[in-house]
Amino acid sequence: MPYCPNCGTEVSEGTQFCRKCGRGLTTKQGAKRMSWKKKVGIIMASIIGIPTIIIIIVATIQVIITPTYTLSVDVNPPGIVSPTSEKHKSGTNVTLTATPPSGYTFDHWEGDASGTSPTITITMNSDKTITACFKRQTYILTMSTSPSGTGSLSPSSGVYESGAEVTVTASPASGYVFDHWSGDASGTVSSIRITMDSDKNVIANFRAATKTYTLTVNISPSGAGSVSPSGGNYESGTQVTLTASPASGYSFDYWSGSASGATSTITVTMNSNKSVTANFKTAPSDKPIKITATQLYAEYDENPVRADQKYKGQLLQVSGVVDSIGHDYVSLNAGAFLATIHCSFAAEQQPQIAQVDKGQLVTIQGRCTGYLSVLSVVYLESCRLV
Repeated sequence: MPYCPNCGTEVSEGTQFCRKCGRGLTTKQGAKRMSWKKKVGIIMASIIGIPTIIIIIVATIQVIITPTYTLSVDVNPPGIVSPTSEKHKSGTNVTLTATPPSGYTFDHWEGDASGTSPTITITMNSDKTITACFKRQTYILTMSTSPSGTGSLSPSSGVYESGAEVTVTASPASGYVFDHWSGDASGTVSSIRITMDSDKNVIANFRAATKTYTLTVNISPSGAGSVSPSGGNYESGTQVTLTASPASGYSFDYWSGSASGATSTITVTMNSNKSVTANFKTAPSDKPIKITATQLYAEYDENPVRADQKYKGQLLQVSGVVDSIGHDYVSLNAGAFLATIHCSFAAEQQPQIAQVDKGQLVTIQGRCTGYLSVLSVVYLESCRLV
């Protein structure tokens, strides 16, 4: 509806004069529509009875809404990125810092960021998804020989992940022997293990070889024990300490060959090729071995060394026929000409001898002390009747 530009009264289309204030209206003015701001001002003036036109200034308030965007942060493999995923206003600059876990190093950014620096700044002008990529820390192993050309190394050099265990072996060239490790390793054993927790520089030192001799170690009986070291080649003058360890059911007896003695540890000086035998015997047992007099003598008569290893020091229960009787012993017939098992009784057991008759079948328990071949006698001591 058109309005009077003077008083704001509504007028009909094509009206020439305002019916309230009498102002003449042109067709254009009669068709003019007032803005709501001016209309309100004129109406308010009319309501309070002010016959003049009041110009009201209306302030327009403009609200500007700034969009926000989401920053999504991921890690591969697990590590730390600061700050983490969160929302930011458009245009915000966000600085991201990647911190690797132990044993790893930062590698690169993926997604809506790139680069190899662990710290980057991104502008939030859209939603962004960023991944911090880490990789295992690697270290360089540098190997060399001294003097140059006197030996070889396996492996020679290389790059390894943090924490890797690398076994390095030094092999001397002809006319040389390995001496020691230096640099980031030490020791005189030609094969060592290196833990790669930093860059390493390892030197294998060799020297001119001198005359070498061979040490051969044997075990008797086979399987009765072990000796450490088990043999090998040694430079002239090297002193080698040998230690004998019995297997279950055996005890160390003595050394033979190029060594002697009854202690389980000895030292051999390598001034020639040597062959050493560690002799073991059956360990004494409180559980008696049951055997006949005939069988016991037959085993000693056939091989006294083997029989000693089996029976000497052992508790035996020997069954046989009484051959002869003395004040402190009983002899059992061993089934061969003049062969006997001589059983010595302890003083407190000697009264038992009175119960024995010649030709009687008896069982006597005692500990075997060995064999005297010239008399064809096997000896038992600390005996008693069973």
